[in-house]
Amino acid sequence: MRLWNSRGCVLLLAASVLGLTGMHLTAFFLGSGPAFRLIQIFWRITRSLICKLWRLAAQSTLAAIPLAGPMNFPSGSTVRRLRPLLSVTILAGLAVSPVAAEQLPAFAVPQAGISFETGDSWVQGNQHIRLFGVQACLRGTTYVNSAGVRGDCGEASLVYLAALIRDLRPRCAPIAQTADPPEIIVVCSAELAGSTLDLGTIMITQGYAFAAFAADHKPVYMPYLVAELVAKKARTGLWATADFSHPTQMLLHAIRP
Repeated sequence: MRLWNSRGCVLLLAASVLGLTGMHLTAFFLGSGPAFRLIQIFWRITRSLICKLWRLAAQSTLAAIPLAGPMNFPSGSTVRRLRPLLSVTILAGLAVSPVAAEQLPAFAVPQAGISFETGDSWVQGNQHIRLFGVQACLRGTTYVNSAGVRGDCGEASLVYLAALIRDLRPRCAPIAQTADPPEIIVVCSAELAGSTLDLGTIMITQGYAFAAFAADHKPVYMPYLVAELVAKKARTGLWATADFSHPTQMLLHAIRP
């Protein structure tokens, strides 16, 4: 029996991802104390469950994730443009604890005075903000819809992020700062119908972003990879298109010796 074909397995994976994400966000805001330690215990249990389910149900699926568009790099300049993006992913993967040097307060994303750079980053004020563990489609890569019409894959991710921020008005908790490029790495959440939802999880489960990977080919945040596999199975967002360029594989391909 193939577990990944079971609707119950998909629902259990999705519930585990959402539960783990909620605990992770709560832990960031609590900081310390008995409640924080209790959340840590449940966080480890849930994380272990997700990893076991993923190994049983999705390992073959992950290995078979296709690059829907051909990986043709017309010049060395394309690879050079991809390397800075990958370096951000690597730094985000290393910075999994709250900022030690300078604690930054949680903040609301404003409805005005914000400039979107990609589907996982934006500028507000003079600060560059990037979502932790999330990889949007790359600007300049394409998708092909069911009617055969091409569009910019990165623009699709960007427009969806902008719509979420406009409609959900999320708050973000800084968890790290990077020096090169200078960015604040954040985890963002929003209230919807009485529930607290993680912005990264929404982007990925709706098929407009993907799990970021580090240079060692491991996911920066495992629950996001599980969410991506659920989205792929459900063919949501970009997964429903006839063809698109998967950004993670393009980035990892760019640094191969």
